[in-house]
Amino acid sequence: MPDDSHFFDDAAYISHIRDEAATKEATIFHTAHCPQNRYLLASSNKGRIAIWDLSFYLFPAASASLLTTCPSLSFASRASPLLTRGFSRHLRQYECRMFPAALRRKGFPCLSIQVSERAINHVMFLGEGSTNPLLVLAGDDGIYVWPWARILKLLSQAIGEDGGMDQDCTQGIPGNSCITQDLGAPSALLKALPSQEAWPFLTESNQVAPSFHSSSSTSPSVCFSACGDALVRQWDLETQKCASVLIGHTGYVHAIQSLGPGTAAPGLVLSGGEDGKIGVWDVRACDGRGGGVASLVRMMEGWERGEVLGEKNRTSGGGIGSRSVNRREGPSWISSLDVDRGGNFMVAAGGMEGGMGGGKPSSWGVLSVVHLPSFSMVSAARTDCAIQGVAFEEEKIISVGSERQALHWARPGLGKAARVTTDIPSVFSVNVRRSPPNGDGVTVYAGRADHVNVFVHPEHSAFNLKFR
Repeated sequence: MPDDSHFFDDAAYISHIRDEAATKEATIFHTAHCPQNRYLLASSNKGRIAIWDLSFYLFPAASASLLTTCPSLSFASRASPLLTRGFSRHLRQYECRMFPAALRRKGFPCLSIQVSERAINHVMFLGEGSTNPLLVLAGDDGIYVWPWARILKLLSQAIGEDGGMDQDCTQGIPGNSCITQDLGAPSALLKALPSQEAWPFLTESNQVAPSFHSSSSTSPSVCFSACGDALVRQWDLETQKCASVLIGHTGYVHAIQSLGPGTAAPGLVLSGGEDGKIGVWDVRACDGRGGGVASLVRMMEGWERGEVLGEKNRTSGGGIGSRSVNRREGPSWISSLDVDRGGNFMVAAGGMEGGMGGGKPSSWGVLSVVHLPSFSMVSAARTDCAIQGVAFEEEKIISVGSERQALHWARPGLGKAARVTTDIPSVFSVNVRRSPPNGDGVTVYAGRADHVNVFVHPEHSAFNLKFR
């Protein structure tokens, strides 16, 4: 009898409940495309990264049948408790899980790696043009570095495990259907030593950026990190030591960008923080080994204080000007920065607290475009919610925030913004795949959900990929 208590699997039911709870609590902070753009990586608040083979979804042998099953990817939500038993086993640190082809067809990754027990905030490749690029992960407990070749070896093994077999994943999946293997410790785990004078307890790394002038493309070894103790640090990955510290912010540093050769302002590093300021640093004197000192070029306001964009300049459209208001502004913050391909323009995004709305403090998002050679603000715009991520595309700027909408702004004047709806309630990351010379337009959104939302067309979601 199906309803007989003797047939009830208590362990499977508990596993199912835990899996549902983990899904509701999931947040994916960042995504990145690997060199050559074949693989997509994502990092989560649970200290895990997942890797998908995008060619499997973008150029499948039977694309029509695949894309009719991928958009919803409701497999996990409608699976019985027996099907989820294999996914809820706790992974040890640096343990890699390989998913079979049957699950990858349902949007699950090729690999899932447990890196830490704390959040992984940012994913970056160092030395993408070299023969030995590095995978760099910035997290709440430091910076992890692995040779990308080691990850590729595991990816090849995961894809080769199936032998091309067409398994049926609509039936029961045994607990050992996912193969696990130890990835091995990273080549560097860099701990950010706190400053005793200011912010002594915030040491996490929130974002990393390459140091173009202190390392060659054939031997990547130096990077900058935006840290939670109000400092920007330069790291030597070979010696695993902090080479220099950039001091100037008075609050948590969220974002960092660096400009390399061939840009309009080579040798500059840009940082944005909780203090609402953008730091501009000249690091050409730094050699990455502790020699030379970076100079602070200027500490810019993210947007002009005392002025807020008027109603005409909100997301419904408008020009680039602003008007003064009598309402007193509250604190502001910078959450994200990006620089266009030529290094001529920087876009800064974040939020600002304003007046009282309905008896409660209100807040909104602010977006500004700065011409880097002259350090002059070109345009600005205001949104109805705080902005959490921003990215340049060839002919537009994309901003995302604490809503399901992504805003596509015309460059460079931030005119009328087109709204694109995602299925993620709060979006933290937008990533446009760039392949020479102009990219192919594949855009990935991630945030407070257990999946990433992939757009092949700028305005229409193509499919979701499950984070497991």
